[in-house]
Amino acid sequence: MEEIPDWNCCGSTPAHQVDHLLALALPARNLAQAEKAGLKEVMAPCAACFNHLRTAEIECAESKETSKKVQQAIEMNYKNTVHVLNILELLVDRIGLDKVAAKVKKPLKGLKIAPYYGCMLTRPAKIARFDHPTKFMNASKRSIDLVNIWVYMIRPYPLRVYVNNLISL
Repeated sequence: MEEIPDWNCCGSTPAHQVDHLLALALPARNLAQAEKAGLKEVMAPCAACFNHLRTAEIECAESKETSKKVQQAIEMNYKNTVHVLNILELLVDRIGLDKVAAKVKKPLKGLKIAPYYGCMLTRPAKIARFDHPTKFMNASKRSIDLVNIWVYMIRPYPLRVYVNNLISL
């Protein structure tokens, strides 16, 4: 793994509320930088960054006009050759559960956890590529399989995929 040279913030939520072109251009610039560095995949551990990067990837792939506007905005050539992964796709699909399991030094048996996935990792389905965002634990076995490697017992709870800002109010 390596850091994308001269990366920038994806714009987080504020930029995406102001201007749709800006919302695509900020993450697309990172994807263009990754292409320039010869990378084929980018993994974003942050659910919001993942969502914004993949949105730029998909919207530019689906529309030549959008891609052209984005390239003009970032003043860079962007060919849309970099695929965006989230942390689960990296650990489960690319690295593999066996290799991850082999790295466990101390299983945390008996620990009960309540994982929070957030809405940006699981929505919208077209971007996240999960079967059903509110039934994430059931629709995608990725997280269950990964967590079970560390011998946790997952505690289901209804707010695991809701926006955390609303919970904190």
